[in-house]
Amino acid sequence: MKGSQLAALVVAAAGPLLAPPPAPCATNVAVFNFQMTSDTPEWKWLEKGLADRIITDFHIERSLDVIKRDAMQDLAAKMEWVPEMMADTGRMGMVRNTLRIKYVASGVFQVTGEKISITGTAVQVKTGEERGRCTVSGKAAEALELTRRLSADMVALFTGKTSQEVLKALPVWTKSIPAARALYEGMDLYDQGRYGEAWVKFRQASREDPDYLEATYWVGKMYYFMDRYEHARRAFEQFVYLDSAHPRVGDAVMEFLHTYEKLDTPQEALLALYKDFNRRFPEVPGFLWDGGRVPWWSGAWFGQKTGLLLEQMGRYREAVLLSAGPGRPDLPGDYNCDLALRRHNALTGETFAPKELPRLGWGSTLFKVVHFKPGETEAVSRIIWQTLGGAVKEYPYTVEHYGIIAPSGSVFTTMRLHPKIAVERGTVEVDLAKDVNASSHGTGDVAQRTVSIAEAKTQGIPFGNLPRGGLFEVMVKVTPDAPVKDEKLLLDGLRVRATFDRPRRFGAIDVSCSNTEHFRVDVDGRPGRRGPGLIGLLPAGPRTLRFYPDGPSALHGEATARVLVKTGETIRFVGTLPWRQDTPWSSWTDGVLVGSCYDGHDLALARRFQGVPAVQMDNEAIRLVWSRGGDLWSSMSTDGQTFSTPARLPLPVSTAWLEGEPRLLRDESGRFMVVFKSDRNPQHVYRPFACWSRDFVHWSAPAEVADEVGMPIRHLIQDGRGRFVIAYSKAEGNGGEVRTLVSRDGFRWEPLGRVDVTSPGECINGLAIHVRHDDTYELFCATRPKDRWREVFEKPPEPVGPLRRFTSTDGVTWSKEEKLGTLKGRSIYLSPMQRDGRTILCVCVAPQARMRSRLFLIREMPDGSWQRSPWYSGVTHDLDAMAWHPKWGFVLASMASWKGWENQANEWGPYLIRSTDIDPLFAGATKAEGEPE
Repeated sequence: MKGSQLAALVVAAAGPLLAPPPAPCATNVAVFNFQMTSDTPEWKWLEKGLADRIITDFHIERSLDVIKRDAMQDLAAKMEWVPEMMADTGRMGMVRNTLRIKYVASGVFQVTGEKISITGTAVQVKTGEERGRCTVSGKAAEALELTRRLSADMVALFTGKTSQEVLKALPVWTKSIPAARALYEGMDLYDQGRYGEAWVKFRQASREDPDYLEATYWVGKMYYFMDRYEHARRAFEQFVYLDSAHPRVGDAVMEFLHTYEKLDTPQEALLALYKDFNRRFPEVPGFLWDGGRVPWWSGAWFGQKTGLLLEQMGRYREAVLLSAGPGRPDLPGDYNCDLALRRHNALTGETFAPKELPRLGWGSTLFKVVHFKPGETEAVSRIIWQTLGGAVKEYPYTVEHYGIIAPSGSVFTTMRLHPKIAVERGTVEVDLAKDVNASSHGTGDVAQRTVSIAEAKTQGIPFGNLPRGGLFEVMVKVTPDAPVKDEKLLLDGLRVRATFDRPRRFGAIDVSCSNTEHFRVDVDGRPGRRGPGLIGLLPAGPRTLRFYPDGPSALHGEATARVLVKTGETIRFVGTLPWRQDTPWSSWTDGVLVGSCYDGHDLALARRFQGVPAVQMDNEAIRLVWSRGGDLWSSMSTDGQTFSTPARLPLPVSTAWLEGEPRLLRDESGRFMVVFKSDRNPQHVYRPFACWSRDFVHWSAPAEVADEVGMPIRHLIQDGRGRFVIAYSKAEGNGGEVRTLVSRDGFRWEPLGRVDVTSPGECINGLAIHVRHDDTYELFCATRPKDRWREVFEKPPEPVGPLRRFTSTDGVTWSKEEKLGTLKGRSIYLSPMQRDGRTILCVCVAPQARMRSRLFLIREMPDGSWQRSPWYSGVTHDLDAMAWHPKWGFVLASMASWKGWENQANEWGPYLIRSTDIDPLFAGATKAEGEPE
C-alpha cells in the first residue's frame, strides 16, 4: 500500500472510543490456570481457556487491575501451577513477590457425561484468606456461557456489584465451542514457542467462527512472532478497527505500528498513523517503553514516537512544540525536546519565548529560564523554590540550572553572570554548556569557572568568545564556608548581562572524529563545540576547522581542515586526531569510524542495553556486530581499514522489539553465531537468544537460550570439546553467583556449573569467561560493594572492589580465587584473549560524572605472575571490547557515549583502532596487585 493511500485510510477510519482505564486504586489480581479433575482429555483446552476468559472479562471492570495473561503464564510454567498452591504460603509468597498482587484466582472443573461443573476461588495472597468461591454447572454444550457467568460471579466478589449487573456488561466473545477449543489449543502451542503450529490452530478458530475477534488477534500475533509483518498487519488492522475497546488493543496497536516502523514506511504515513491512533486511543494503559520495563499511557507513547520521527525528519520546531507547547502530553522526559530545541536554533537561529513553551523542562534541567527580549542586554530569572519536606536541616551547598535564551535571530558573543547570593564567604562553580544535559553531568562543554563568592557578587563571572548560538545552559553551584539553614541564602536568582550578533547568511557543519569522542572543534578561531554534533549559524564561505583534544592529558595531537559552508545547508565532516608521538599509543592506527550514516527510522524508546560491539577475527576478515536503535547491525573489513556500510541484521533477527548486547564467534565448522538480549518474548522482558549464519548475511530464526529475566550475557566461547559456553551472573548488581550454560548446537542449553565469586556485601560489577590454549576455563570477575542509601548531600563515591580470577578444567568445579588487584568504577567490561599461550585481559571502566572511560591491560608473564599497565583515560569512547588475532593484531572497538553530547545514543560508531604491539602500553607497569589509581 502506498504511503499516501495508507495515510488516507488511517485518517478516514473511525471507531468507538476506549473503555476507561483502571482506577488509580484498582484491586490487583492475577487469574491462574484452572485444573481439570475428570478424565476427559478432549476438554483439556479449558484449563487455560477459563483463565484467559476471566482475565479478559476482568479487564473490562475499571476497579480491577488484572495481571496480563502472558505474565501469569510465564510464572505458572515455572511453578508448574496447580490450584492447590493457593493454600501454600511459600508458593503464594513467590507469586506475590513476582507479580506484586493482592489476590489470586483459580479453580477446578470436571466434565461428567454431558454435564460440566466449574468452581472458581479467590484468595488473598499475603494471608491465604479466601475472598470467595463461585460454582456454576450445567450442560457441557453451554460451557462458554457458564464461563461467562463464572466471570460475572468472580467480578462481583471484588466489586460489590451483583452478578446480574456484571453479566449485562460482559460481551459474548464466541458461542462456538470448536472455535474456542482451537483457540486455546493454539494458545498452549504459543506458550511453548511453537508459533507455526499455533498459527494453524488460530486459523482454524477463525474459520469456525469468522466473527471471533480473539482468533483474528492471535492469527496476527503469530504472523508477528514469525516476522511476517505484512500478514500480521492485515490481521491487526482488522482487530483494532473492529473492536477498539478490547483489553488486548494496547498490545495490538503497538505491534501493528511496529510492523510499519520496521518496513521503511514513508515518514509522512507514519506521522499520520501516530496522530490518528493517538486520537482514537488517548488513554490506553500498558504501552511499553524501555524494553517492557516501564508501562506508559498511550498518549505519552505516541508523543515520544512522534517527537522522535519529527526530529529525524528535520522538523525540529514541530517536535519542540509537541513536547513543550501548551497542548503537550505529560511525557516522562523531555530529552527529545531538548535535542530538537538546540538543533532548531543551530539551523535557523530561532529561539522561543518562555510563554511559547510553558511546559519546557518538565523533568529536564531547563526549568529556570533567563530570557532576553529584543534590544535587551540584561535579563533576570528567579528560582521557583521547592522544599524537601523538612528532610534537609542544613545546606552545605546548592546547585541550580538555568537556560539562557537570546532574542530570536541573535547569537551570544559575551555574557557575564551575576548570581544573587546572601552569604559572604565561600565559592561559586559555574559550568556553561551548549549541549543537552552537559552541565547536568558536570561537563560544561563551553567553559568552567570557579571564583570566590565575593568576586561573583562584585564583578560577576564573565564568559567571552562564545560558540555561535542562542541557547546556553548553565549550572551554578554555591558552596559556603559553613552550612546554612535557608537554601535561598545561597542562591536566590541569576542576573545575566550579554552582547549579541545577528547572523545573516549562514549554514551548519555536523562534525565527528574517526578515532575519539573526546575532542573540540574551533571554527576560524572561535569555539565551535565539544564532541560530535552540530555547529550552526556559521557564516557562509570557506571555514577553517581546528580539531584538538579535550583535556590536558589527552593522547592525541591536533588537526586542521577547510570546509565550505553553504547558506541553508548542513555539511557532514569527519575529522581525525593523530596520536601524539610521545604517547605509548603512537603505534596504533588513527582509527576507523565504521558507522556514521544509517538508513531507515530509529524510533526505539530504549537506550539502555546496546552494549559494546562484538568483534570476531580470522584470516579472512574483521567482523563487527553491534546494537543501535534497538536493532543489531554488522560490518566487515578484509583489509583492516575499509569497512562495509553498516547493514541491519535482517528479519528474523532484528525485529520490532529490542535487540542488544551481542556476542559473536565463528565455530570450528565455520558457522557464525550471535547471542544477544531481546524483549521479543511474549512478556517483553529481556532474555538471551541465539542465532547463526553461514555467510554473515542470512541468519537463522533466534532461539531463546534461557528464561532468566534480564540475564546479562558475558562472553560466548567455544571450548576444546566443541561446546558453546556462556557465563552470566544470576542477579547482577545484587548477587554474587556466576553460572555457566553449555550447548552442543547453540540452541539447546543446559546448566554446566556455578561459582560464588563475591565476599559478603559485594555484588558483581564485570564478568568474562575464556578458554586457554590448554582448554582450561578462565573466569575473571570484578566486584564492588553493594549500593547503600545515601544522605541528600552525600556525594556518591566511586566504588572500589577486587578483580578475581578462577580456573576450571571442566567448567563445573572451580579453583579458589586469585586476586589480580583492585578496580575503581561502577560499570566494568572485561575482554580476555590469548597470545602465545598466555592470557591478556583488557579492563575498561565506563565514564562516570566528570571522568572519561578508562582502561588498562593485565598480562600473564612466563613465570605465572601478572603484570598490569598504567591506567589510560580517553583512549576511545565508552566501554571497549578488545580482541587479538595473528593477522590483524590487537583491535579495540567501542560505541560513542551519549552522556553530554547532542547526538542520540549510538548515532556514531562503532569506532575501531588496531596495533600489532602492546609492549609500549606496559611502560611503567607494575605487578597486578595493590590499590587503583
